[in-house]
Amino acid sequence: MSSFQHKIESYGLYFILLLTIVLRVLYWLQARQSFWFAFPGMDPEFYNTWANAILSGRASNYIPFPRAPLYPYLLAGLKSVFGNGWLIPRLFNLAADMLTVFFVYKITNRIRGKITALIAALLFSICGISIYFSGELLMTSVATACAAGFVLMFANNIKKPTCLNSALSGVMLALLALFRPNALVILPVSFVVILLVSFFRHVRTHKYENNLMKPPFYSPLLCRGDGEKSYFQGNDSQNRHTGTCDGTPGF
Repeated sequence: MSSFQHKIESYGLYFILLLTIVLRVLYWLQARQSFWFAFPGMDPEFYNTWANAILSGRASNYIPFPRAPLYPYLLAGLKSVFGNGWLIPRLFNLAADMLTVFFVYKITNRIRGKITALIAALLFSICGISIYFSGELLMTSVATACAAGFVLMFANNIKKPTCLNSALSGVMLALLALFRPNALVILPVSFVVILLVSFFRHVRTHKYENNLMKPPFYSPLLCRGDGEKSYFQGNDSQNRHTGTCDGTPGF
């Protein structure tokens, strides 16, 4: 590996994360001159009004929930701590995009290696749609991070089934469903994948154990009936040990 490639693999992810920040901040600085950026309409206005209702004690006006409830409550929490400025919700979207970059890198690195993982992370970082939604009062950036996180945690659980990996993948899917309820269609598909992986893993393990218990066809040639060592005579008249029966050293 060349030193240049080593540097790319070592510091490439940090550069992409920095690029993610720079591109989005530059976009915000340009977009803040627009009226809709400070006073969003349509869907962003709906979530903003819902968050203000939560802060003013009128959350019951939105029960039953007209949409997935997590983002307006999250937005209300940000407003209660940091105020009504335009910057904090966008910074939260930026943090979600940086998480997505990291998750995409980890997922792709497992499949195709570091260079391909860096390319995939870079493509998401410079994606125009991702940059656009980072400036909106919408759940898109956070939901995308949850979706990528679920894929990574689920893959970890498939590779190494543990209570922690199962819990993390379940939490990610639950959060994603609270942002986008249609993500619940992933649940039955996940069960099917787990069952198929468990089945093929069991078949492979069972076949491997059967092969270990089955003696090789040439085993009678490697040992005598009395269990003594067997040898082949070499051209240099020196015995070369090739194997023994079960119960004697070697083999």
